[in-house]
Amino acid sequence: MGQYGVARRSLAAATLLLASWPAASRATEPAPNAVARAADRAAWFLVGGVFQPSLVQALGGGRALVCNDQGCQVYDSATGGWTPTGSVVLPLNTLSYLCRRDGAVVAVDGARTIASAIWSPATGRWTPAAPLPESLNHLETAELEDGRIIAVGEWRSRQRAYVADAGVTSWSLLVDSPEGIAVPWAVPTRSGILLFSVDRAWRYKKGKDGWHEIGFGDLSLGRFPTLQAWQDEVLVARYETGETTMVARDGSFRGTQTLPSGSGTGVRRIAGSGGAQEFLVLHVNDTWLWRRPEEPLIPLPPNTIEGSYLTIALDDAHLLGIGSSGAVTELALAGRGPPGRPCDGLARYLGQPHRPTPSVFDMALVGDGCREQVRRGEAPEVLARVRAWTSEAGRTADTFVATVESVNADSARAFACELQDPQALQELPRWLKQSQGRFHGICYQSLVTWPGADAVWERALRTAVSKNAAGWNVDRAVIDLVAAVPTREMRERLVPTLRTAAERHASGFDDLRDVVCKPDPDASGARQQTCAEVASLHQKDWWQQAAEEAAKPTPPAYPILIATAVLAGATGVAYATRNEAASRAIATTSGALGGLTLGFTAAGVGLLTSHGWGLPGGGHDDGGWVVAASLLGGVLGGIGAYAATGSPASRAPVTAGSLAIPFLFTVVASLH
Repeated sequence: MGQYGVARRSLAAATLLLASWPAASRATEPAPNAVARAADRAAWFLVGGVFQPSLVQALGGGRALVCNDQGCQVYDSATGGWTPTGSVVLPLNTLSYLCRRDGAVVAVDGARTIASAIWSPATGRWTPAAPLPESLNHLETAELEDGRIIAVGEWRSRQRAYVADAGVTSWSLLVDSPEGIAVPWAVPTRSGILLFSVDRAWRYKKGKDGWHEIGFGDLSLGRFPTLQAWQDEVLVARYETGETTMVARDGSFRGTQTLPSGSGTGVRRIAGSGGAQEFLVLHVNDTWLWRRPEEPLIPLPPNTIEGSYLTIALDDAHLLGIGSSGAVTELALAGRGPPGRPCDGLARYLGQPHRPTPSVFDMALVGDGCREQVRRGEAPEVLARVRAWTSEAGRTADTFVATVESVNADSARAFACELQDPQALQELPRWLKQSQGRFHGICYQSLVTWPGADAVWERALRTAVSKNAAGWNVDRAVIDLVAAVPTREMRERLVPTLRTAAERHASGFDDLRDVVCKPDPDASGARQQTCAEVASLHQKDWWQQAAEEAAKPTPPAYPILIATAVLAGATGVAYATRNEAASRAIATTSGALGGLTLGFTAAGVGLLTSHGWGLPGGGHDDGGWVVAASLLGGVLGGIGAYAATGSPASRAPVTAGSLAIPFLFTVVASLH
């Protein structure tokens, strides 16, 4: 066995496994004391990195063969080292592989994009072998008891099996599934094939006996069974009842463990060497190792470094897991990590030819031991790689590439903060100002224990309230920081940030105020005063005010456009005809209009002032004063403009200045 990635039916069935299994109170038998003690000490360790592995196969003795498009390496848990070995180009999603009992690894491509290949543990070389005669979907392979290789997959809605000699020099058709079977599902084993379809099953043994139907009795598979090969047996887990049963090579049945219940339960097959297999039993956040059908489940600690989507069994005491970002982790049941220094695994992870793209949660790749090694100046290789990585951002004009590089820069900066690189400490305020990236929370929390960080805190928090297209926002990372580090000192640091958020009506203000203004008899005077001043402020009030402003009708623009056209047109004509009598007439008329507007405005302001800024109580005297002031202003404005435009050069400026008064009046009136 050695399926990777897209043995779709196996993975789909594993994730669908048994939403209706029996109650969790009957979940597992207590593990033997020795196993329980081992599980209590079990721990995951970062041992390297591999980008998009195409083959991960246990070799036995704590060793594994790992390949991707950059080459192949052998990992040895006894030494913690990686040894380059022969390389081969392997497809990512259509490959099935297995480790023969002699230690050789056989890789078969179901899509026939490559020929089959065999890796020799003696020479470390890959040699080509015969490709399948035709493509088979959802390919699964196994080594038969006599050493031949069997390959089974979907072919024209049926299951077809081919068989080859141990050296895979040629393939021959072994058997097709019987006709008329709905959705057949074949599982190769050491003695042949088990074929399932809803409530019926058949066994095909090597030889010429053909298919023999197995009497299921009440062992109906139901709608979504999990079928996993286990040595020469097949584990059957039924969706409706949740029971698990082993189907033996002779077709007999026997019960196995009762597993946890619930929709969050699943079983993941993990390959060992020489056809050996184990299982991971998953239930919500809990994981167990199921090594053999007759053994109880072994509880495992979570892989907090990076959750593994691909896991193999190195031996009875060690598992190897590969995460989505390429982190390779090892589980040691006895709790003893591989030999070497704490940063060795991280150095290998960062040394991949492909730049890794870890998630925020993968910052656990930097362990406490590695951080201490950095502080002692004993990890120059790791620091050099992270520093080079952080300096690569922003060197391209291509928008897409720049976006990818920005994400990579965030990852690099997060690593620099997790490592508490002394050089990064001075760069941190600039990084925080440049981007609202996902690394912020990691860097803020690292500052709490970062030696020498006191001088940087104030500058680092200056950009905690920033503006984007949607408005002002509080960096969520500083709010989460107080939740992660709920200390008096941390709340005091964020008092200036809280004031800034209040002044700028920033989104996230309410949450920030709630964490900073927790009741505290030892709070400083500045924090008490700030919290008292902002206690009555709420985001919803700011949002409502903004909504009301946005809902106000927009003033009509056409009066302003007309006034602009008159001002520009009259000034232009006055300048163009400045040596003619018409130009002086335009300027005089403009002066009269400007004076009239000024007189009208002055009279209105005077009347409002005399009435205490209220409207007149009635009568006609007010209107007369306005008319008189307007006429007087118009006459004086016209006389003044005429007198000032004796020189042709002054006519355009006088026109523009005079019309500026009614223009401003029109703008103000339109906006109100």
